[in-house]
Amino acid sequence: MPASGGGIVWDEGTVANTMAVNSRVETSGENAHAGIGGGSVFGTVANTTAVNSKVETSGENVHAGIGGGGSFLERLPTPRQ
Repeated sequence: MPASGGGIVWDEGTVANTMAVNSRVETSGENAHAGIGGGSVFGTVANTTAVNSKVETSGENVHAGIGGGGSFLERLPTPRQ
């Protein structure tokens, strides 16, 4: 689960204050979550900033995003800049 920040962020884990500039995260395949902040998130991702960045995934049961790719239990607000 590729990510800029953490591949998998577990229940008690936190990824915070992450910045990605001119980055690209790509995955493909089954359950191939991708994210800037976390690829698959069960814990906390906070204060993620992405500038001129792209996250893409393809395949079955896949999610992509800035902040995290998939499996969110709670999403904290990140201010727009």
